[in-house]
Amino acid sequence: MIMMEYPILILALLPVIIIESISISNILNIEHSKTIKPIIVANLVSTLLGYPLTWGLRFLFLLLLESKLHSKLVFILLISFGPAWIGSSKDKFLPVYIMLAMIPAFLFSVFIEYFILKRFFKNINKDKILKSTWIINIYSYGFIIFGLLIWFIYKKI
Repeated sequence: MIMMEYPILILALLPVIIIESISISNILNIEHSKTIKPIIVANLVSTLLGYPLTWGLRFLFLLLLESKLHSKLVFILLISFGPAWIGSSKDKFLPVYIMLAMIPAFLFSVFIEYFILKRFFKNINKDKILKSTWIINIYSYGFIIFGLLIWFIYKKI
């Protein structure tokens, strides 16, 4: 499924960088020009390294929990975090699987981007950077999910 998700992520990268760089400059009260490079680096790392890592962990999660489907909680977790195995672009629920995959991807993005951004913004309080990283990722993932919802409607599921 990663081969179907990655093109979507690459297409979304430029708008995400714009959304996040403008948002973080407003939140942290710094010039927009000083946020572009850190946001580009943070998003490239979280997209190129973090997303495959997220996919691998989702797949491992699936393998570990597959035998424990008798639990309702495990079933819900499996549906939410485990759709790494889906292989058909013709699957009518592909947008749903990808949206569910956004949950762990979001968490990894916040984690990875926070550690990168705090290295760029050394003079800013780490708690403020962490809070702003959560906020800018809520904005950017909201944009991605909105795009997926449009796709979902377009596919008439």
